[in-house]
Amino acid sequence: MLILNVCARSLENKRKEYATAVFTKKLKKKKIWFLWKKEKRRGSMTKVPKSITGRNTGATSEFSDQWVTFAEAEEANLKIGADGVGFAIPKGYVFIDIDHINTNEALFKLLVSRFDSYTEISPSGNGAHIIARCSFDAIPLEPDSNCPERMKLSSAYYQKNSKRGIEVYVGGTTGRYATY
Repeated sequence: MLILNVCARSLENKRKEYATAVFTKKLKKKKIWFLWKKEKRRGSMTKVPKSITGRNTGATSEFSDQWVTFAEAEEANLKIGADGVGFAIPKGYVFIDIDHINTNEALFKLLVSRFDSYTEISPSGNGAHIIARCSFDAIPLEPDSNCPERMKLSSAYYQKNSKRGIEVYVGGTTGRYATY
C-alpha cells in the first residue's frame, strides 16, 4: 500500500510539473513582457519597467505596443543588462505577491495548495509569486476614478495586507506588473 501511495504522489507531482510547464509556456508566448531596472525614485529604490530598447515603459494597455514575448525580453535583457524581465498581468490571470515568507510556513503552503498555478520565489529571494488563471467575469469590478473608461477590482475586495506582506492583482484591472 505504501508503494502505491508513493507512486500516486509521484504521478501527481509529474502532472503538476507538466501543468506548470504548459501554463508558463502559454504565458511566455504572450506579448506582455518587458524589462525592469532598479532605480532610485523619491529617495527609495523601485523597479521601473523598461522596453527592450531600454526606454521607460508601463504595464497599462497604452504601452502594449512596446511589449514582447518572453524570449524577446530575455534576449534584450542579455544585451541591455536590465535587472530582470517582468510582465503586464493579462486579463484572466491573478498575480499574488507574498513578501517575506519562507516556503516552510503554513500560510505559504496553504496559498500554494489553493491555486492551480505557477509559483516561484520572488527575484529578491525573500518572498514568493503565485500566478494563476481566474474567471474575469466573476471578479467584482467598479469604475476606476482615475480613468473612467477602465474598470478596477472593487475596493471592497482589493487585497493589500502590508502587515502580512500580501498583495493580490487581477489582470485587466490594474496597471501593476509582475517581476519574473
